[in-house]
Amino acid sequence: MPFITHKNGEKTHYLDDDFADPWKPHETILIQHGFGRHSAFWYHWIPVLAKDYRVIRRDARGHGYSSAPGKDYKYDIDTILDEIVDTLDQLELEKVHYIGESTGGIWGEFLAARNPERLHSLAICSSPLYMPAAAQDMLAFGKSSWPDACRELGSRGWGQEVMKVLGADQLPDKKYLEWWLDQVSVPSGESLGDHAELLCDKSFDARRIMENIKVPMLMLTPGNSKLVDLDEQKQLRDAVTNARMEVVTGVGHEIYIDQAEQCQKKYLAFLKAIERSLELLEHQTIFSYRAAETRCELISLQQTQFFAELFVQDPLRPKHVQDLRSTSAVTEVCSVFPHLTRIGLILYRLLKRIFNI
Repeated sequence: MPFITHKNGEKTHYLDDDFADPWKPHETILIQHGFGRHSAFWYHWIPVLAKDYRVIRRDARGHGYSSAPGKDYKYDIDTILDEIVDTLDQLELEKVHYIGESTGGIWGEFLAARNPERLHSLAICSSPLYMPAAAQDMLAFGKSSWPDACRELGSRGWGQEVMKVLGADQLPDKKYLEWWLDQVSVPSGESLGDHAELLCDKSFDARRIMENIKVPMLMLTPGNSKLVDLDEQKQLRDAVTNARMEVVTGVGHEIYIDQAEQCQKKYLAFLKAIERSLELLEHQTIFSYRAAETRCELISLQQTQFFAELFVQDPLRPKHVQDLRSTSAVTEVCSVFPHLTRIGLILYRLLKRIFNI
């Protein structure tokens, strides 16, 4: 299994798939799962995405096969974001398209606000803005808190309860449900509980940073989720300049599973729209550059003639050094700064001193 070892000693498990033509440049998508799940849950997205993109799936801290931190671990937002950035650094990825599901989308929002230079785009799927008290109580299943429910029930026991909330128990394929539960059971209930403590913290609230998100953003919003409020999703859409919201109605919360094809089509259309925008911007930039270059050439010609004539006709200059080589030297210097007349004059006087003329 591939792992990233961070400076704090923790290890992050990840999966790396790339079936795009190797001779063609292509970008990378980073997938971040939601609470209680891990990278394997996105298996059905890989054939669709990896034929055109490199796709990295990482297990969150304390999830899947990533390490469960000890008591000395600083469990806070910046630590988690630092580990995500370090994952990109160690994989030599300057920028990625980030897609996160449920709480994985909230992490993406914090990353986009803090490190926008590392993202081409942000997509969230079934992601609330924060974990309100009602949601925490629902995920506690009668225990004193959500984190305690994970610890007391264990990952498998908690998974059995949460299937009903997510709507996964309504899916017809019972073999899939068995697999789903086996995957949720990979980490310990203790490690899930530790992670849930952070998600319950008041600081884990994207409402306080959503206006700082400037990257292109797609919101895949479930129509039947008990954890995602549609009005709050609209607030997020309105707060982010480049946000686009798509409501996808599925069985429940996990639309990336039961409405995978619809979500994938919307996501790929979003990525293609970004590519077209960049191509258009590139063409506009080239056109503007060429237009500016033409203007500079005209200005350069006028200023070069002015300074060359000034240099040649200077009455204080001895006639025997009035040759084409000196005139050419001034012409070359002046043409470098066609838009800065005053600098051209300074260079002219400096050349006079250097040549002692």
